[in-house]
Amino acid sequence: MKNQGKKSKRNISGLTLISFLLTILTIFSCEKEENFIFKTYTLDVSNITSTEFGSPVTGTLIISHNAAVAFPLDLDVEYNEINVISNNTIVEAQSKSSCGNESLSVIGNINSKGIQTNDIGHIRKLILEMPYYVSQDSYKRVPGTFCFGFYIRDEGWFWNFTSIKPTLNNDLNMGFAEVAVDEKNVEIIGILFDKTTAINKIIFEAQKAK
Repeated sequence: MKNQGKKSKRNISGLTLISFLLTILTIFSCEKEENFIFKTYTLDVSNITSTEFGSPVTGTLIISHNAAVAFPLDLDVEYNEINVISNNTIVEAQSKSSCGNESLSVIGNINSKGIQTNDIGHIRKLILEMPYYVSQDSYKRVPGTFCFGFYIRDEGWFWNFTSIKPTLNNDLNMGFAEVAVDEKNVEIIGILFDKTTAINKIIFEAQKAK
């Protein structure tokens, strides 16, 4: 009977250990799944320092006509306040391209910036907030058409040069655009503007690659 009692005690200990391990595995699995759900990411570029015209100027990001903005995915930071233009945050690339004509000069100009990639993601939505007015000057910039492209790992750039017209809200002095997409294995997002455009925020929905 004593031996049976000891055997029973060992069985209980074994069950406790198994239960503990299953609990740890469940927690790990939940945390792992959490990393791979779609999340909303925001790049706030409303207070960025630019040296495009020599002296540093801080304010809303302004992209010249027929120029593109491009940025690598950083899917560890859901709200990213970008204060400087650099190859690991966001860049502007001049080009001779415009939406609708499928000119590829924008690709070479973005590539020349040497963007440092971080993460890979599945993108399913892209949102832009584009103000008419900015803090650093008094010009009115009503946003016009734009188009976009994605840099896919091991494949390169894929651009959709179809012109997209933003929704203009004259009461708020703001242009908005929301585009549904479905691109996997994305490392960099690029946006080409036909008019000089100010940008407050670039928002996108993404799922980190497993």
